[in-house]
Amino acid sequence: MVAVPIYFKRFCPVVYLNMMNESEFERVLVENQDRIYRLALRITGNREEALDVTQETMFSAFASRHRFRGDAKVATYLYRIGLNHAFAVLKKRRYVSLPLERVERIKSKDDNPAQVLHHQEKAEEMAKLLEVLPPQQKAAVHLRIYENLSFAEVGQALGCRTATARAHYFFGLQNLRKQVKIMQT
Repeated sequence: MVAVPIYFKRFCPVVYLNMMNESEFERVLVENQDRIYRLALRITGNREEALDVTQETMFSAFASRHRFRGDAKVATYLYRIGLNHAFAVLKKRRYVSLPLERVERIKSKDDNPAQVLHHQEKAEEMAKLLEVLPPQQKAAVHLRIYENLSFAEVGQALGCRTATARAHYFFGLQNLRKQVKIMQT
């Protein structure tokens, strides 16, 4: 097994990806699979479909790793593949909305039950609000808020320019604010 220098990992992602053997690439996929699952769950709104999207994403990424150009981080590349699969599921379903299952949270042993319950309630409220957004806005809001990506990375994941990613995010937040006002009245 050839050790991949840190330099390649940081500054030459194409060389890094092409130098990886199967077990190293599998490690990269495992490191990112929870993020892909959360994104897929947010977009599809269904646990089984999100698992399918995650699996298809991992398979596609492995099969097409030689096509990675290095324009973005490997994680952003995986988000793009995941979004393509999630949007394909929505197209097959013809945008029929299924109830959004709550996104699981990793619990800490320091959490008290009241905090956990409060967090779950807030997460469920947010999930219901996000459900009404169009897919591109939902993806932009999720990637920006939950995955903490920059607008440039969101744009790369969505396959659009940075300005377009900002617009999807802005209009998504604007629509969320409208929904909150409706709920409060």
